[in-house]
Amino acid sequence: MFKKHTWIYCLILILVAAALLGTYFLSRGNMKVMFIDSGLKLQDAEVDTEIWKEEFVQKSLEKSYYGYQIPIEFSDVGLSNPYPNLYNFYWTIQLMENFNYPFSKAEIQNDFKKYLNSKITATNNIPEVLDAIYKIELYDLLDYSHEDLKKYENKLLSHFDEEDGLFFFSNKKENINSKLSMTLEIINGYNKLNISIDKEIKEKIKDRCLDLTKNNDLFSINNPVQSLDTGGMVISILKKLGYTNNSLPLEGKEKWIDYINNKYEFFLQSGDMNSILYLSRIIEVDSYFNHKFTVTKQQLDKFFMNNEQMFNIEPLILANAIKVYKDLGYAYPDQEKIINYIEHTINSGFNKNGTVELNLIENYYGIALAKKFNYKFDEKNMENLLVNIYERNVKEDSKISNLEKLESIYYLLASFKVLDVNIMNNGDKEALSKSLDSYLQDINNEDLSQLDRNLSSYYIGLKVKNLINDSISNKLRDKIINYIKIVDKNQTIYKNMKMSKIYTLIEGINFNNKDIKARIINGVKSLAQNGMFKSKYVSKSPDLVSTYQAFDLLDKEGVLTKEFKTLIHKKIRNTLTTNSLTGFNFNSKYLSLESIYYGCLLTSNLSGK
Repeated sequence: MFKKHTWIYCLILILVAAALLGTYFLSRGNMKVMFIDSGLKLQDAEVDTEIWKEEFVQKSLEKSYYGYQIPIEFSDVGLSNPYPNLYNFYWTIQLMENFNYPFSKAEIQNDFKKYLNSKITATNNIPEVLDAIYKIELYDLLDYSHEDLKKYENKLLSHFDEEDGLFFFSNKKENINSKLSMTLEIINGYNKLNISIDKEIKEKIKDRCLDLTKNNDLFSINNPVQSLDTGGMVISILKKLGYTNNSLPLEGKEKWIDYINNKYEFFLQSGDMNSILYLSRIIEVDSYFNHKFTVTKQQLDKFFMNNEQMFNIEPLILANAIKVYKDLGYAYPDQEKIINYIEHTINSGFNKNGTVELNLIENYYGIALAKKFNYKFDEKNMENLLVNIYERNVKEDSKISNLEKLESIYYLLASFKVLDVNIMNNGDKEALSKSLDSYLQDINNEDLSQLDRNLSSYYIGLKVKNLINDSISNKLRDKIINYIKIVDKNQTIYKNMKMSKIYTLIEGINFNNKDIKARIINGVKSLAQNGMFKSKYVSKSPDLVSTYQAFDLLDKEGVLTKEFKTLIHKKIRNTLTTNSLTGFNFNSKYLSLESIYYGCLLTSNLSGK
């Protein structure tokens, strides 16, 4: 499995060359970082596309790309939650219907089946009654018959408060706004399905709403937003029940109607995602009173075009925005963005919901894979995001006070390199270099409780220096050597793949300690299992990142046989499976963006490409 060193002559030459190089660099007071950063190698690698098929890498990227949120990013969240999200599914379908976007019901049904079979509905955070409404409407919209349909209808009826005459979200003690909102949602659902509401229930809802119309506080011009949330919703419910001011006259509302129509711009607050819902409610209120809401397309466009990112984030808002334009007889201003959003959502399997927090590490691997596998994403928007972060974390405040800040700087700079963006000037480099040296010099090598964090700090620190072409002082080199000896004496590092970072430090500072290297090599070998490598001794199964780290180290030391390389390659082929849902599975688990990245590098080296 592993080779023995038999070429004594070659070894002597290597040792002599290393000694001469060490003498040369140390004699100059500072030395360059002496390793190739594997985290930057993918762009130059010839990937084994028989294993890493482009269509499936792109599927993984589609799942992980959050291009319609602020901030834009790639995230493993989309891979850990690959199943269709009911909320996203429902509102995107509504958007497609409002936009008259042609789609194959058979294909969308497949995604709906994936959702129904996923057994992870709790991740949707949707109240029980909304869950039922969405499913009922989707069953009907997609012509999808299912025995559970009646069960969901009964669930809706179980949320009717007989005494109050309204539906409720979760309990009968909810406030009036919550009950009105739920009642409107359920009546909407019944109307879309052309199902008649029980006469007794309909009468109770009507009587309750009529009672509420007598409360002038619900229609106050002194609090217009609140009045639309309550009084406006009462009118909407009556309209959805089939009434108008002709069949069910409501007295004393003229002043309020005039106000909300003349002051509609008050509701269009920049950055407020509820604005479009208020506008939609005004249109509905007007229709009840046979009043025509008037606003020019230019006025609407001005608001929507100034807030285009806001409406790209949320399918519910976007669907309602399209409906407002449609109701007023106007065409939505930026139809290409709508089409792009819909296509991305379909291709990602409707798995996105909510705003994902930015993670620069996951984002970097996403960018690197996207560039390598020709996945189209908004590079300009991504660059702008990264530039803004660079301005804050490097230009304005380059001080490094913790590992998290150091990691963010490394992956930020690595992202710029992959995007081919030159942003760092000499002043930035000098400031960052001083801050990095200060941070690394302040590390307490003797604090074994911080062993892992200190190792990562030195490791990432050298990667940053390598990236910005910065040198290492003799003082810092001596400190790192001291740390390596402390870790070696502690011995715990030899039970997990983190020892590969020690190897990288030894390489990077040209510290030629044969005994420590030998212990690292033996330690890495001990993590081999079934043709691959584990992250630590107690782990049950191997993984791609650890296998790459082991392969990279052992191959450099010349101790991997051709037979064992073939075994690794065969094991990956047999264990890695393609999946239309997640892109790739490994040992029946989804692969993170980092795992795909290093898997591509690993198989590239194994296949000799």
